[in-house]
Amino acid sequence: MALLLYAGCRWLDGRDGSHSPGLWWNLGHAAFLITWLSFAVLTVLMTRQLRGGLALYPAVAVASLVGIAAFVWVTVTDIFQSLPELPDPLRNVGPLLFLIGFCVLLGGTARQQRINPWLLFPALTLAAIAAVAASLALLPLTALLFLAALAPCRSKAAPLAVK
Repeated sequence: MALLLYAGCRWLDGRDGSHSPGLWWNLGHAAFLITWLSFAVLTVLMTRQLRGGLALYPAVAVASLVGIAAFVWVTVTDIFQSLPELPDPLRNVGPLLFLIGFCVLLGGTARQQRINPWLLFPALTLAAIAAVAASLALLPLTALLFLAALAPCRSKAAPLAVK
C-alpha cells in the first residue's frame, strides 16, 4: 500500500530532525501521489458499480475527484516547488470534498453488497482522516484504517472491476 510506503519514507526522511527535499522526501511524495491516483481510480470504479443507484452518486464522485485533485496538486507542488501553490480556498475545501464523496461511495458500495454494518466503512475512513489530521506521525495507523475501510472494494461478492 502506497500510503504505508509514504509513512515509512517520511519517517526515514525525518531521522535527521527535519523533513526536506531529498531521496526519502521524493520517494515518499511519489508514493503519496500514487495513493491519491489510486483513490481516484477507486472513486471511478465505485461510481460505475453504483450506476443505477442513487442519483447523487455521480455528484459525490465529482466532489471526491475534485478533493483528490487538490491533494494531487499539493503533492506535486511539494515535489516541484517551482510550481504555483494551490489557492487557499481549494486547499481548505479539497479534503472535505474528498472525505464526503469517498465516504458516500464507500457506504453505497458496502450497502449494495449487503455488508453489515455498512456504515463501518465510512466510519473507518473518517477515523483514518482524523488520525492523520491529528498528527502526521499517525500515518501508519491511517494506512491501516484505510486498508480496513476499503474492504468492500475487495469483496468477492461484487469486486470492483473495469467493465
